[in-house]
Amino acid sequence: MKKITLLFTMLLCAICANAATVTDVLTTNALGLTASYTDRTHTFGDRQYLSNAYKSNVGGIQLRASKNSGIITTASNGLVRSVAIVVESGSNQIDVYGSNDAYTAVSNLYTTATKGTLLGSLTASGTITIEGDYQYVAIRSNNGSIYMTSISIEWEVPDPTKCAAPKFIP
Repeated sequence: MKKITLLFTMLLCAICANAATVTDVLTTNALGLTASYTDRTHTFGDRQYLSNAYKSNVGGIQLRASKNSGIITTASNGLVRSVAIVVESGSNQIDVYGSNDAYTAVSNLYTTATKGTLLGSLTASGTITIEGDYQYVAIRSNNGSIYMTSISIEWEVPDPTKCAAPKFIP
């Protein structure tokens, strides 16, 4: 009977999705950007971003292809599932990287050993659906400046309310 109860509890937890999705929408206001490139830390729930970006004249997020420009995650409690970018202007390539090691500085994006796995690239507005499990995401311009209205990052995060901890009765 114990084995059946344990098996049933494990099956119930497998059926109950024990994860939820949340979306962080990065905008110039959400990132606290100004008309200067400086490192800024931003927290969205359990996720933390470090950005070095510029607020363009018309209010967009400007990234340039230099060693101190980009957006990285430094803390995460989930897995990135998609990145949707709305381009304001420019046609330069935006690269999105994933890693299971936390990024520590925006300059990580410019070193082969620390930039992570290239998950996809865009030259216009679009969505990159992530295949595989990556705990951290990073975004940079591949060449020149590009201006974005918003960046939406969808995360799969643990949801303890979806399935209660099993109770074992002897």
